[in-house]
Amino acid sequence: MHVDAWLNQWKDGAPRSRARRRYALFSFYEHAVREGVVPGNPVRAIRPGVSSEMPGRPKLTRRQSGMMRSAADRYADPRDRLLIYLLLAGLRPFQATGLYLDRTYREQHRVTSRLPVKGGEFDKDPWPWSAECVEALDGYVSDFRAHRQPHSTRTEGPLVTSWNGRALTADTEPRRIVRRIAELHPGLVEIAPRLTADGVALNLSPLEDEEEEPKAGAQPEG
Repeated sequence: MHVDAWLNQWKDGAPRSRARRRYALFSFYEHAVREGVVPGNPVRAIRPGVSSEMPGRPKLTRRQSGMMRSAADRYADPRDRLLIYLLLAGLRPFQATGLYLDRTYREQHRVTSRLPVKGGEFDKDPWPWSAECVEALDGYVSDFRAHRQPHSTRTEGPLVTSWNGRALTADTEPRRIVRRIAELHPGLVEIAPRLTADGVALNLSPLEDEEEEPKAGAQPEG
């Protein structure tokens, strides 16, 4: 039986129950892909069926933000995982998609970037990467980042790129990625259709301690 037909047997059931079945099937195929048994995971293309825009954005608790991080770790490819980590670290979508590889600097174990600001300029004060974001960065840049001239090269251009080496569209693609990854997690599936990339960036981050100062990148746009 085809996977979407199999899942549709429970289309009238609780979203959380359907998500658990989808997760089990997703994990099975991911393992098969890693073992070279099948060429791809067909579950990735199947959405829960609720995709309409809803007003407002849900307020994530720290626990839900932790679930978002867990979902990125378990279900996302290296590019999408890095993007979600940058959002969880407080970068707005236009900042996360506007990072440039040639404006990201590494000094031993310390990594900083100049963040984009309104007007096409870049902030003079460097933004420090957390250790968790650096780990996600290292897992992406060396083996996964796509680059293609004239949009990007191996050492220059947008950091988070599409398959053709272009920067992601800040208004749409981060939101699409956030929802796609969130709907794979049983604890987030019910709010996934309402999640926004801005909402993830402006909520409590699981990458920092509660005692830390508010995130510099997460200030509302003027």
